[in-house]
Amino acid sequence: MHQSIKTVVRLVSATCIFLITAALILTFYSKAKEIWNAEDEYTHKQISQIQSDATHTYRLLSNNKKPNQAFYIVLQDRGYIAKLNCEHYLATLCTDRYNEIGTRVIQDATFQTFGTHSYLEKIRYMDTQTNMPSSYTWSEQDIKSLYAQDMSNLKYVLFGVGIFALIALYCSYRILRNFKQFLKK
Repeated sequence: MHQSIKTVVRLVSATCIFLITAALILTFYSKAKEIWNAEDEYTHKQISQIQSDATHTYRLLSNNKKPNQAFYIVLQDRGYIAKLNCEHYLATLCTDRYNEIGTRVIQDATFQTFGTHSYLEKIRYMDTQTNMPSSYTWSEQDIKSLYAQDMSNLKYVLFGVGIFALIALYCSYRILRNFKQFLKK
């Protein structure tokens, strides 16, 4: 009885290790593919424009606290339509003053999307607390450098995931090579 429980626990442990290895390999592959296709994604960007009117009200929500540093363009009562990295907009849009407060109503905005990454080109909004309008504009060169910075940061993530994937592959190989001994040990 004791030996069979021990065997089942080891079998479950081996299965978990194999699944984690597969997840790390798939993550490594998808991130490597994203970096590899970065230039193509940049040339095939999608430009989206939104404008608030009587039927659609867009709001700007931001959270500059880690680990969820992001800001959202939200269609009121329907959810967000774009999630952007707060890291690039800490001085302008992701300030402590507006942290997790939905008082900024977007009048119009243009943003560019490259694969899974989105960047603002221009935004004009009204703060409903102070009734003060604000607007920001980023040049094409600014957006290109933000995208290049994100791809550069992704290389470091890829390196870390790659190391863990290699370690997991080694562990999986060792388990498979001595599978009977692993179960009986």
